[in-house]
Amino acid sequence: MLLHIKKLGNPKSPPILFLHGFMGQGSDWTDLAQDLSKDYYCLLLDLPGHGDSPSFDLKSFKEAAQLIIDSISDLGEKFNLIGYSMGGRMGLYLILNFPHLFNKAIIESSSPGIKDDQEREIRFQQDRSIFENVNSQDKFISFLKRWYKNPLFGKIQRGPLIEKKTLNDPQKLRKAINLLSVGNQPSLWEKIKELEVPTLYLSGQEDKKYTGIGKEVVKLSPIMNLSVFKNTGHITHLENPIEFGSKVKSFLSK
Repeated sequence: MLLHIKKLGNPKSPPILFLHGFMGQGSDWTDLAQDLSKDYYCLLLDLPGHGDSPSFDLKSFKEAAQLIIDSISDLGEKFNLIGYSMGGRMGLYLILNFPHLFNKAIIESSSPGIKDDQEREIRFQQDRSIFENVNSQDKFISFLKRWYKNPLFGKIQRGPLIEKKTLNDPQKLRKAINLLSVGNQPSLWEKIKELEVPTLYLSGQEDKKYTGIGKEVVKLSPIMNLSVFKNTGHITHLENPIEFGSKVKSFLSK
């Protein structure tokens, strides 16, 4: 069984693989993909436990990455990649471990993982407990409201975002976070130095955490560049869709 993928555009056009964030789904990218589908074959993938993809009985980040590769193997040869947050972490893992399959990558508000082994284990245990007491729809909605109060998300309209996230199944998400947690991901910081795929790192100026990570990570590779959106938080593709789309088109067409 493979992951669910929504496809837009001509299969003969250069492919773009889109990877969403935690509690998201491939269709989060629909507006951007519809715009890009004139020139690209857009593949909007649902990560394990999200959207229409099953949870799968997987344990390691490596297994999840291989499942993505298996799911796209018949859909193109040299992929471009756009990944946001959790999807950006997976995107980095893919381009570093399967560089021959990728042409260019755009990583939005994400990181190469946690450097320290002990800190990584602590984070894994924290993430495992996220949905511990979320056993009803009302509790899930309360959880979502708390989650999106985080100032990380900037000025984005939270109401519509929360409403869309309520379509998720908390039980599937519990398995998904165990698999895709940054605590379950190998640190990629050292591996970035071996990057072979030209990469653009995008972040919002008001998201100081990930802009800081972006400034740090681009120092490790001459083929990774940073671009920061002004007056924007964590979800730059929603807060600033026109400029985001413009940067994507410019980078991919170079």
